[in-house]
This record gives sequence, C-alpha cells and structure tokens, in this order.
Amino acid sequence: MIHLYTGDGKGKTTAALGLLVRAYGAGLSCLFVQFLKGAPTSELAVLDKLNIPYIRTDDVKKFVAFMDAEELGACRESHRDCFKKLTGLMGRHAFDCVVLDEILDAVSLGMIQQEELLAFLDREKGRTEIVLTGRNPGDKILKLADYVTEMKKIKHPYERGVAARKGVEY
Repeated sequence: MIHLYTGDGKGKTTAALGLLVRAYGAGLSCLFVQFLKGAPTSELAVLDKLNIPYIRTDDVKKFVAFMDAEELGACRESHRDCFKKLTGLMGRHAFDCVVLDEILDAVSLGMIQQEELLAFLDREKGRTEIVLTGRNPGDKILKLADYVTEMKKIKHPYERGVAARKGVEY
C-alpha cells in the first residue's frame, strides 16, 4: 500500500523511519531514499548499523530558493540520478518497504517529474509498501494513496529562533 505523510509540521520523516524500522524488525527487506537533503542526517547512522540500504541525492548544498541556475541544474541532475538508481534497484531487488523521503517536495520543485513518480507508484503498488513524505501532494498522488496522514504545525521552536538540533531535526 501507499502511505503519505504530509503537512507543514515536524514528524514526516520521523514517522516514515518508524514504519521502516518496524518493517525491518518484522523481517521485511527495506530501502530508504532521501531527496532534497544534502548534509548527512543522523538517521543514516542507524540505517548503517541496521544494514538497511539507502540512496540519497548528493548535490544539495542549500535550499533550492537560494540556488543559482548552475546549482539548480546540478541539483536537478542529482535528483534524476537518484530516482534512476531507485527504479534500477527496484527492478533488481524485491523490497518489501520503501521510504521516499521528501519526494513530494522534489516533485513540487520540479526535481522529479510527477508523471515519473506516478508511473513508479502504479508499477509498485500491490508489491511494495511505499511511504512518501513531503508537502503539497498533488490530487493524483492523494487519490492513489491508501493512507494519508497530515502533520500540522501548531508550534515550533524555529518561531523563537531556535536552530535545527542534531538528533531531533536532523
């Protein structure tokens, strides 16, 4: 089935990783794919320890809104490569659970084409438990999803000027 964790609140990636760890603990084969995050995040250390494979984009050095044309092109290419690796790996291995972290934002920013994601979901639905995270899912993705959970920000330390903290936000 397809799970969708969306909204403007904290917890989308955290919830997706929780499901991935639960699936892994039940003996399922898992894959984590991370889009739009350039700096190593703390969850990758746990995935390494658990021997859960992951793929991630490698050319995201800052927020897309602050990229110049050259940086944006490199970032877009990195996302295309990451998505290509994902589809290639899925063609060679039967994963039971796959998390596509920040894929919805990658689509809304034009890094991944929505049609490519929809084709992937159509192909894998019924074979793989797929978790999508991010903001602003399109109507087609919402319709295709079996679970939709919205994280709503009520209050966040950023509003008080508190920077992201290692182990909590990354």
